[in-house]
Amino acid sequence: TGDRVEVSVHVVDPASGRTLWSDRFERDARDVLALEADVVQHLGAALRLTLRADARERLAVVRAVTPAAYEEYLKGRYEWNSRTPQSLHRAIDHFARAIELDPTYAPAHAALADCYNQLGTVMVGTGSPQQFRPRAAAEAIKALQLDPLLAEAHATLGYVRHYDWQWAQAEHEFRRAIELNPNYSLVRIWYANLLMSRRRMDEAVQQAMVARDLDPFSLIVNTNVGWVLDFAGRHDDAVIQLRHAIELDSGYVQAHWRLADALWHAGRLREAIAEANHVVEIGGRSASAIGLLAIVYAQAGEPNRARPILGELLSRSQREYVPASTIADVYVALGNTDAAMTWFEKAFTERSNAIAYLVANPETARLRGDPRYEAILARVGLR
Repeated sequence: TGDRVEVSVHVVDPASGRTLWSDRFERDARDVLALEADVVQHLGAALRLTLRADARERLAVVRAVTPAAYEEYLKGRYEWNSRTPQSLHRAIDHFARAIELDPTYAPAHAALADCYNQLGTVMVGTGSPQQFRPRAAAEAIKALQLDPLLAEAHATLGYVRHYDWQWAQAEHEFRRAIELNPNYSLVRIWYANLLMSRRRMDEAVQQAMVARDLDPFSLIVNTNVGWVLDFAGRHDDAVIQLRHAIELDSGYVQAHWRLADALWHAGRLREAIAEANHVVEIGGRSASAIGLLAIVYAQAGEPNRARPILGELLSRSQREYVPASTIADVYVALGNTDAAMTWFEKAFTERSNAIAYLVANPETARLRGDPRYEAILARVGLR
């Protein structure tokens, strides 16, 4: 109402319908974060929960935030969750406006870093990680300078360190983020991905399941749980999990992508081809999407359908960014190891996310023992 925000909270026993506790909170819109802290502290007291000392300290020093900046931040997070090139650029616009309105609002800097991290991934593939990851690191560090206790910033910096192959530093940042906020589901997922890339599969699955318990309706979380299960060799479980993610939102491209992978890893090649074609359709025929289709065709024993797609990728790479690892993976599927290693070298040079998963990825298993492949693993600390 005007510049005031009012929250009414009711805790209800679902069995009896009896109200156990209720209260009303009101503050100026600039103090919306303090309002949240009020609710948490009073709710904790009402339920006789004991807050950790560091949590009490954090709740006691919540800062004000410009209401317009906070709204831009929330809009940006909504767009970021879609993980498409278009939505990520819209998210960047929102976070940039939030920072312009309130330059000291650390979560907006961390969120901007998250956008840059995603734009440099193989699946989004709008530009080289060499272009985007340094920008992500700068924003994450800026966020930590503003708020050293911000779990999201530590998690984002851990993401950067993971794909820069700084394994110990990445794990340190992820663990610090979990220590600061054990309920932050994304850090659990990103930590699971780090563990997966190091072939610590049992730990990876455990972290992924914790993330799903914390945020059971998150598309990002559910899709990554499926990916971890797939790389852990639990392909049928992965298919079930990814179909669940698609039930949450049938238009979420990354869930369909991971499902296509899991299906062909499970030997269900006809279904994998259908799913990969669907990814191409809803993914706007991106280079990475058609690369996936070529890989599945090759694995299904249809190289004559894969090679024209490879030709298109090579042609497009002359005039636009195409992830080098995508082309490398197509060559692997076609059995051309020499060409694959040439493109993996390019992927190494651009610091592709895919390099972190060379040991874990079942698609590159056939390269094991090749001296060029082993040399790359040694250079990134995976041997």
